[in-house]
Amino acid sequence: MNLFKISIITFFLFFSCNSSSISPKEVAQKACECQTLLQDLQAFSDCNALVTQMKSEYKSDFEWMDKYREEYINCLQDLISE
Repeated sequence: MNLFKISIITFFLFFSCNSSSISPKEVAQKACECQTLLQDLQAFSDCNALVTQMKSEYKSDFEWMDKYREEYINCLQDLISE
């Protein structure tokens, strides 16, 4: 669990210090990773909160959100097929 928290903090710091924007694909992949954590409710909740924060600045960017949804659906379909 501590390793997971450290990875989330590192991930957050990397993107908060990075001047470039986050791609929809990166956020969708992280959201898919959250789905694999459903057995650990706290880890899933932490991961989901991070994803929500990552995409919060793009809520009014409809093109970005459309790309995110497309990537997320593709990722979920890949998870289901595994």
